[in-house]
Amino acid sequence: MKLKRSSKRSSGEELKGPKKEIPPSRRPPAKKVSRVDPRIRRRRIAIRKKRVRRWLLLSGTVVVTAGVVAGAWLVLHSSVFSARVVDVTGSAHTPRSVIVRTAGLAGHPPLIDVNTSKAANALERLAWVKTAAVTLEWPDGVHVALTERKPVASVKGNGGDWALVDRYGRVLEVAASPFSGVPQLLGPSEALVSGSFLKGIGAALLVASTLPRAFSAQVTQVVERAGARIELKLTEPVDVTLGSATDLGAKYEDIASIIAGASLNAGDTIDVSVASSPTVSGP
Repeated sequence: MKLKRSSKRSSGEELKGPKKEIPPSRRPPAKKVSRVDPRIRRRRIAIRKKRVRRWLLLSGTVVVTAGVVAGAWLVLHSSVFSARVVDVTGSAHTPRSVIVRTAGLAGHPPLIDVNTSKAANALERLAWVKTAAVTLEWPDGVHVALTERKPVASVKGNGGDWALVDRYGRVLEVAASPFSGVPQLLGPSEALVSGSFLKGIGAALLVASTLPRAFSAQVTQVVERAGARIELKLTEPVDVTLGSATDLGAKYEDIASIIAGASLNAGDTIDVSVASSPTVSGP
């Protein structure tokens, strides 16, 4: 009698299907095992620490520098370093208060805020000031050195006022009457404004500013006629026809020689329009 194989498996066995194989393309990547040399790892850690220390040092330096700058700014802008002492030299005609105010020093500003070039330029715009130099004298002083303009003539304006001018035609002062000590100019003139420059009297100004000591005190008027011809009126009273404002040295020598040696009468005219060939004529 043949034994039949049972189609059933033993009770301890489980039914299992065929095992499927996962293709290599879908398999998860294998974990790589880090095998960094310990020395390289320590080097990397040291570099990171060095970078952190450098950043901390830089940050600290910036904070300290900012604090020092802020402290210095506060100290330099305190009253200890302000323009409390202003020394002015060379000014005989401009009040000190005007000079201090014009230079921007009236409020005792901190010396570090004083612009010396700007202050000097502002001072040179004052009528009497020819040149100005402003120097800081730490901790609390400013020195202002001025050179004033020299008056050479008194010029009559269109409105009847008179201007005291220097050799460049700069109006130094304006008054209702002529200024003493300088000759009067009766040539062309303009409206008189203190600090402005008059035009059209160049030849007369040149003569007024170059008169020699030998007879300058005797000249009362310098008159500029048409064609830039100059005439002088003296206290003798003697008139001088100077002609053009050329060869002035030779013409002045002729005038001085005639005044010193010739017998002059009131109303005489000395003509030196031709240099080295002077003539004297009566009224």
